[in-house]
Amino acid sequence: MAQSTVRAGNPGLTSPDRVPIPQRYWAILTISLGLTLAVLDGSVANVALPTIAANVYTSPSNSIWVVNAFQLAVTISLLPLPSLEEIYGYRCVYRFGVVVFTIASISLFWALPDSLAMLTLARTVQGVGAAGIT
Repeated sequence: MAQSTVRAGNPGLTSPDRVPIPQRYWAILTISLGLTLAVLDGSVANVALPTIAANVYTSPSNSIWVVNAFQLAVTISLLPLPSLEEIYGYRCVYRFGVVVFTIASISLFWALPDSLAMLTLARTVQGVGAAGIT
């Protein structure tokens, strides 16, 4: 029979994995918001493709690489990151993903691109960060 890790003097304040209930809810909220941001960022560039093409002086068919770079980086990074999570821990990889995603989101490469290649590179780095969050 499995034993419960809830202490007799403190019922309901801890869960079976010994994380206090209020901290558990904050963790769930943080992870949910991170995932929402990563998924939203993956699709928001689709709406802006005509404007992106005009701003970096390229054709609409070439600007699709902005979206493709993000999706390819996420897809390629989803295989090795779980093994890194086993080595370094889930929290460490999640934090790495948030930091990389945030830095790539607010960098000048993303905000002020002068070429399609620079914008595609920034989206690739964002994709790696999004995979770490995922």
